[in-house]
Amino acid sequence: MNEFNFNETELVNLITHRVGNKLREEDLVLTSSETLFDVETGEYIMKYFLQDFKLPEFFSFTHKEDLEINKLYMLAKQIFEDKENFKEASHEIARHLYDCSLHPKVKDGDLNIAYFQNLVLEDEIVDGIGIFKTERYVPFLKMNGNNIQYTVEHDYGIEIKKIDKACMIFNTDEDYGYVVLVVDNQSK
Repeated sequence: MNEFNFNETELVNLITHRVGNKLREEDLVLTSSETLFDVETGEYIMKYFLQDFKLPEFFSFTHKEDLEINKLYMLAKQIFEDKENFKEASHEIARHLYDCSLHPKVKDGDLNIAYFQNLVLEDEIVDGIGIFKTERYVPFLKMNGNNIQYTVEHDYGIEIKKIDKACMIFNTDEDYGYVVLVVDNQSK
């Protein structure tokens, strides 16, 4: 298995949480509603989320005793079985990552959990769950003006050149722990 593409992929659901470092007693903030965005912004979001899945090295969820003990496997399974579970399962994914954030170098950040349709893996069209963590925010300038005068302001945001950390879970090979892709541009 070595071919996939996101050319026809659709972003169906998106929710964003804030996950701090539990060791440093940073907050875990779970949102109660899905993230809102317009069509044009959605195109940038898709690019940001998906562009770094390039040279695939596929993984799968495992557990030495029983696959159903693997927390992320079970949460993905709940979402794939019924998308109505998306919001609550996203809360559990965020809690799980927060509970695992016990190393001093784990940075806080925004955790986006997305549900996708029409992912192509080999010759199969499947749904997928994306888990994306943004830890770096860069300054940018905003120029506002008219024919009389301009003002320049700054703000901080996400540079969409590359995602910090990402995981894509394909809804295939469930009995073997699903097919999973991982990106970590922060700690190779």
